[in-house]
Amino acid sequence: ERDKNALICAVKDSTIDTISSGHIPVSALTKDLSFEEASFGIESLDFFFATLYTSLVKQSAVELKKISELVSYNPASILGIPNKGLIKEGYDADMFIFDPSAKTIVSNLPSPYADMKLEGCVTHTIKDGEVKYAAI
Repeated sequence: ERDKNALICAVKDSTIDTISSGHIPVSALTKDLSFEEASFGIESLDFFFATLYTSLVKQSAVELKKISELVSYNPASILGIPNKGLIKEGYDADMFIFDPSAKTIVSNLPSPYADMKLEGCVTHTIKDGEVKYAAI
């Protein structure tokens, strides 16, 4: 609990200025091996934003605007990537649509999020102005 509270304070006071998913998709075949031979990484992109929304925004720990800055604008700015991270004229149309009223139960295994009940769901992913993923 102490570590969790320290992390939330670090997000609020901008000591932590970015949050990433650590998303490393790997085949189940490369995971179903002995520990020494198995690939590292998890598929987490599907649950990344919903996890932040559930754990931080819905718990009134951090505002949604701050989460948006931490996962989009700040990383683009720090990496010097122009025209990314904002929904604004002149910026690339790379974004996702998030439904905060949806409910998600993580069912992919193995995952540290297995059986977790999340608030919200990414319904669409848009890259270069084109829908690349639509859940509905």
